[in-house]
Amino acid sequence: MVLGELHCKNRMLVAPCTRNRANVPGAAQAKYYSLRASAGLIVGEATTPVAQGYEFSNAPGLYDEDQVAGWKLTTDAVHAKGGIILAQLMNIGRVAHPVLQSGRANYSASAIAARGGNFRQLQKTAWVSPTLDQGLTLVDDHGVYVRPVEIKDPKVHVEEFRAAAEKAKRAGFDGVEIIKEHVESWKDLSPKKLHVERLAGLSNKIFKVSVDDKNVYPRQVIYREFGEGAAICDRKRENYIIKSLAQKEIAPIFYGADEQHRVEKFLKADELTKSDFKEKVNRRKLAKLMAKLHNMNLEKLDKTPLFLKILQEKSLINEFKEKAAREDVYTPVEKKFLDEINKLVTKQEIEFLKKIGPKDEKAVVFSHNDLHAGNVLKMPGSENLLLIDFEYSDYNYRGYDLANLFNETMFEYDVATHPHYAFYPENFPKDQELLEFIKYYLFFKKVKPGDVDDDIVFNDDKYRDAYISKNHDIDQFNKDAEELLGETKICRVFSHYFWCLWAVIQSHNADMDFDYMHYAYKRYELYQECRKLFADKDPSKGSEETSAP
Repeated sequence: MVLGELHCKNRMLVAPCTRNRANVPGAAQAKYYSLRASAGLIVGEATTPVAQGYEFSNAPGLYDEDQVAGWKLTTDAVHAKGGIILAQLMNIGRVAHPVLQSGRANYSASAIAARGGNFRQLQKTAWVSPTLDQGLTLVDDHGVYVRPVEIKDPKVHVEEFRAAAEKAKRAGFDGVEIIKEHVESWKDLSPKKLHVERLAGLSNKIFKVSVDDKNVYPRQVIYREFGEGAAICDRKRENYIIKSLAQKEIAPIFYGADEQHRVEKFLKADELTKSDFKEKVNRRKLAKLMAKLHNMNLEKLDKTPLFLKILQEKSLINEFKEKAAREDVYTPVEKKFLDEINKLVTKQEIEFLKKIGPKDEKAVVFSHNDLHAGNVLKMPGSENLLLIDFEYSDYNYRGYDLANLFNETMFEYDVATHPHYAFYPENFPKDQELLEFIKYYLFFKKVKPGDVDDDIVFNDDKYRDAYISKNHDIDQFNKDAEELLGETKICRVFSHYFWCLWAVIQSHNADMDFDYMHYAYKRYELYQECRKLFADKDPSKGSEETSAP
């Protein structure tokens, strides 16, 4: 029997049965399902995509990594016996058990509580947790019931199911064929030969997918699942950009994409670490790579700076306002954060940002717009650098990439404890250090390929100025560097502004342990610190030494 791309060995179906054995599947579930692997198809028991979707205390879920690992035991056991198993995703809605919701709202298409049913209600006298209530339960003479909460944004719940389906794929459930559509050499492979590993990522969910077959090339690809909050992201534009950059060896090649995901070449390379970035040779290599990127001419793109478009078209701002208005999802502390952050989207503040933006045409270049050490790869052997993650790429102020790169030196994101990032303001460089990077950037924008020996440039501190003095006006070069330093300080304000709004949009959506609202407020505080430089002065003169973090 053939169901799509699933070739079932017989017509016997194991229907889903509620087992109530564990919230996190383990050896018992693996044994139970593997004993039934001789059937043509197994449909797993009801599995909730969210923590508050439970009717029974020991029903399984697919909303955290422990559950993914637990279900992997089951799918591996079933596959070892030649079986096929699908995940059944279900949110019980208004018939959820009141005690199992832990004070969290349970949404439903109906606003009427589901009275009746021996296993759905509690005797009134048994309801002993009023602190968990918060208006989310209904108590009458018959019992206690979940009080359904209105669905204000269906997209939120669609995302919950989508995220759970992605976890089901990583847990090894059958029926997922996205990647094979884009990699020609993989089209005839069994899904059982594909192995998925979750990698890092804040904007997107990133996975390494490997094939267990030495005769197949490529053996590994990157599967990138786009996150929400991408009002400014045009995926068709992004595909065009990546193709163009791959031709110039600035970005990895990619195999295919649509509006939800992209499959691209996996590169056996290391990210540029914080310590790597402090080394002068690596900084000079990155300055060269930035100059090469900023010299690109992508004819199909609008040349209006991205940040100015954000202020003019307000797509990101409107998305932020829509998310900020959802008071039901925020804690009291987060609401206080939002009271402050909302100041960023007033008409007066938007006009201020438009006013301080660079006005010179040369200040606008094709930019990465999410440049930080984690988006720079060190290629093995050659020690060349390569940029990745171009979803925000567009024309923008040249100082934005510089500002964002150095703003990010203050943050560390691979942190296990709350809020899952660390902040080190002392890592932000002083003006002289910034100026040195800018001079190498401007130097590489001037020289043509083959004109200089890169090894000498990267290692000889005097070669750059000697070359400029011989072939250009060194005084004008230094003046241009000071001017770009001023633009970079302006763009530090823009960078903090963007990521503050972005983080609010990401909050309470994303499937990862990261406190986006805490991060948004930190960006807001940094925005206000950097803004002080331009409150009462002409921003084009902003080249003084500053200790602002």
